[in-house]
Amino acid sequence: MAISILIIEIKLIPTAVLKASLKEKFCLSKIIVSKIILVIIPFIIALPMASLIAIAFVYFEHNSVEKTVLYAKSILVAVPVSYLFFLPFFLAKQFNMNFWMIYGSGILLLALGFFIHKYFANFL
Repeated sequence: MAISILIIEIKLIPTAVLKASLKEKFCLSKIIVSKIILVIIPFIIALPMASLIAIAFVYFEHNSVEKTVLYAKSILVAVPVSYLFFLPFFLAKQFNMNFWMIYGSGILLLALGFFIHKYFANFL
């Protein structure tokens, strides 16, 4: 059901853009549609669908609630640590970084995050 709603919303985007371009206040309408898209798309990407599917697969593979709970706790620790990847994107303007510097720094911080996760996973 959620996938069909997503498809409907994506199909409505060109119509919304066309209607916005026909209005008198074209620029303002275009900016509003762009802002809506910039808010909705990252939220859809951030949905924990992969985690939901992976947790179910772990349970079906091991048929163990304890292992599944441990796996879910590991994800709970990993998600905030993985935000380290986005840190250079927030600091890019202050350090005058180009895209590849930002992206590379994010990858390096993600590698650091892996070791942080590994450390904290020992306490689960």
